[in-house]
Amino acid sequence: MGTLLSVSECLLGIAQGEEKREKRREEKRREEKRREEKRREEKRREEKRIQKWSLKMKKKVLDKVFLEGSNLQLPKT
Repeated sequence: MGTLLSVSECLLGIAQGEEKREKRREEKRREEKRREEKRREEKRREEKRIQKWSLKMKKKVLDKVFLEGSNLQLPKT
């Protein structure tokens, strides 16, 4: 009987070990998902910042062109 008990304990230990490994794998998957989401969010913020900067530069150029154009006098014909 003692041998049978140790075999069942051994099987229980194997099952518990497998359960722990599965939990660790799941946690790693969740962590990787979080990291990926952070990367996507950071990329989205960077693209938004670049768009904002680009729009600002376009406005600056257009304002400068408009101001210089308004200072020019049309030639008399």
